[in-house]
Amino acid sequence: MKGMIRRERVTRFLRNPLMHRASLFIVVVILLNLLYPAGRSGTPVLKEGNIADKDYIAPYTFAIRKSKEELEKERKQAMELTAPVLRLDENAKTESLRRLSVFFQNYEGVDSLTRATIEANKSDFEGLAENVVMQIMKRGVVDDLNSIDFGSKREVAVKRKGGEETRTDIFDLGSAIMFTKEKGMELLGGDEEKVRALVEIVRHSIKPNLIYMGATTVERRRLAAEGVKTTKGVVLKGEMIVRAHDPITKEAIEKLSSLAVETGEERVNTELFGRNLLFVLSLLILFTMLYFIKREVLFDTKKLLFIAIVSLLIVSASSILVRREVSPYLIPVAMGSVLFTILIGEGPAIASIIPLSFILAMFMGLGTTRALFPLSLGIISIFVASRVRKFSDFSKAIPFLAVISIVIAGIFEVYKGVGYKSVVTSLGFAALGGIGSGVLALGLLPLFERAFGITTDLTLVELTDLNHPLLKALSTQAPGTYNHSMLIASMVESAASSVFANSLLARAGAYYHDIGKLKNPQYFIENQRERGNPHDTLRPKISASILRMHVKDGVERAKGEGLPAEIINIIREHHGRTIMESLYYKAKEEDRDVNEEDFRYEGPSPRTKESALVMLADAVEASVRSLDNPTSIRIRGQIEKIILKRVEEGELDNVDITMEDLKRIKDAFYPILMGIFHPRVAYSENKDNRLET
Repeated sequence: MKGMIRRERVTRFLRNPLMHRASLFIVVVILLNLLYPAGRSGTPVLKEGNIADKDYIAPYTFAIRKSKEELEKERKQAMELTAPVLRLDENAKTESLRRLSVFFQNYEGVDSLTRATIEANKSDFEGLAENVVMQIMKRGVVDDLNSIDFGSKREVAVKRKGGEETRTDIFDLGSAIMFTKEKGMELLGGDEEKVRALVEIVRHSIKPNLIYMGATTVERRRLAAEGVKTTKGVVLKGEMIVRAHDPITKEAIEKLSSLAVETGEERVNTELFGRNLLFVLSLLILFTMLYFIKREVLFDTKKLLFIAIVSLLIVSASSILVRREVSPYLIPVAMGSVLFTILIGEGPAIASIIPLSFILAMFMGLGTTRALFPLSLGIISIFVASRVRKFSDFSKAIPFLAVISIVIAGIFEVYKGVGYKSVVTSLGFAALGGIGSGVLALGLLPLFERAFGITTDLTLVELTDLNHPLLKALSTQAPGTYNHSMLIASMVESAASSVFANSLLARAGAYYHDIGKLKNPQYFIENQRERGNPHDTLRPKISASILRMHVKDGVERAKGEGLPAEIINIIREHHGRTIMESLYYKAKEEDRDVNEEDFRYEGPSPRTKESALVMLADAVEASVRSLDNPTSIRIRGQIEKIILKRVEEGELDNVDITMEDLKRIKDAFYPILMGIFHPRVAYSENKDNRLET
């Protein structure tokens, strides 16, 4: 039980929108750190042979660092100069003398001729062999010299109880035998039989007394390499490194590179901390501006994620440009402005571009003045994007973005005072940046719109084109419904602006709210004309089922046609949970035991102002249309009656709408309905009657 409660708490915590926003905040800061280009210490990295653009003076005393190649060479030399380490076996000498003594007792392992030679001169061989063995053991002997990793010098370090000594002439078993032969030839007068006998005696007696310590040797050489100094001199504070307009020498490069490393090492923690403070500050600026400009975006995790993704795409592009040392004028800042403006509005776009510009300035290493480039380009691009009303407007907007980029880049290049060739090159990059931004925005817009469920005004404008296939089908297959939808659209569009709703969305929703009637248009009174009403022959419950299905059919048709979620919601909600009263009361007349739910729309009730406007307009228009004598007073009274009824039924409980808003809606509906349903003068059918002009 406790485990279930704990899991439930964890689940609630993870589903908390505040947790989502905090997680997004942290992830963005981490990604900014990962994308941040290395080497932004502020110390210039110049090339040998270039001309210095200014005096470079040591800001403080620092050591001149050796180059990577120098260090590798010196470390290799240090390792080669480190002698291999061998351990002296103190017992090997005693063991060798014991073997020698045993040999003279049994002559084991030698042929008969050698044995006879030794026996004939035993006293001479005993003294000579012992002398040779002692000389070999004194110098030291290993199994095989080839197994030892010698350095550049042919010497070894021998560890013994009393300390350590260096030796250069140690033996292995092979060289010990050669030494024995040489001694034998010298001391035995060149008698080959006696020399061979001496060699056999020594071979059977000596035991290696030096043992190679491979691991110790490797460790000593590692320490020797680490002990190599990384510096080779000192530059004093105030010392001139290179003068302005002088060629940059190799020595100057070494000093400047050392300064860059020194600066980086001393300031890396401070810089990292400061950089993250600036990242956090930029995001706090974004959140603060969104809070005051358009609070709903701040509390919409999906829209915050959209801002983060677009911003990180632009920052990633700037990071790549920095690493490749390409012009900053190629940064697609305008792409962000266009996407932000079209998808979340001008206010949130400004709130997003300002902190993004600060971050880009950090990434590109721009000075305070040049940091204004992404900011000014971003802000002006928002103005251009705000004029884009339909996708075809991009054909004008993209050239505008290019021109704006060129003008702003030109201003900054002139301010820098660079040469003509540099200005032309920069303007070319600026033009490419502007065009690229526009093209990228055009390509990414539908993807972001679909991925984040954001319906843009561009899409709504396309949907309100009366040549749209669905509207064309409605006009030909259900002309009464089409005319009804056009009237509803006029009503909601008029009311939307007065209650701060999206008039374009409300209008589009009104156009498509009844597309479900395309499946069975003849069952809806506005399409029947002189055909007669098929519901006259149906039971009320069946009629209610048919009428209710137009909502579900409309939702399915809208999904199949790829209409935005906002439009689909308006279709789904435009009847809310209301009852089809005429059919319900007719059913009750036939049978008192009637289930009210069989005559109620499935809903849900409206959740947005736009959806509520379509519901109210739909109900009001139908009610006013049914009036026998639609006078001004009766029309106004009917509007108030229907709206009040929807309020009492709780259909507007989920909408942020006030009584003052409802009054404005009534006032907006009235003149349109009066224009359509006002009383008309009855003219006489007398042929002599004529209209006077």
